Amino acid sequence: MFAALIAALGLAIGLALQGALANFAGDVLILTFHPFRIGDLVEIGGSTGVVEDIQLVNTVLISSVNFAVRPFARIEHYWDVYFDVTEQVKTRFDAEGISFPYPQQDVHVLQAGSDS
Repeated sequence: MFAALIAALGLAIGLALQGALANFAGDVLILTFHPFRIGDLVEIGGSTGVVEDIQLVNTVLISSVNFAVRPFARIEHYWDVYFDVTEQVKTRFDAEGISFPYPQQDVHVLQAGSDS
């Protein structure tokens, strides 16, 4: 009975640590085989960014798409300031040739008998 209790306890601990151990093993593989290095542009889990730091428990990415501008202003001026800052950022990005791709799908509807 004691052996069965130890086996059940070992199984419970193993299942509880399964995700953590898998993540740890993945991090060790990244540090060992260097599939990417600091400064590389990578896509990981649907997020694209530049590798800033590789550590034992995480990899830090810098993404140019995920940013927010939150201007501080008095309540009565907030929306005017917000829209003004947003317009200035957009105008500057356009001037610098910076654009952001958005997921899109083009649908072309053709009518029967048309040449297009």
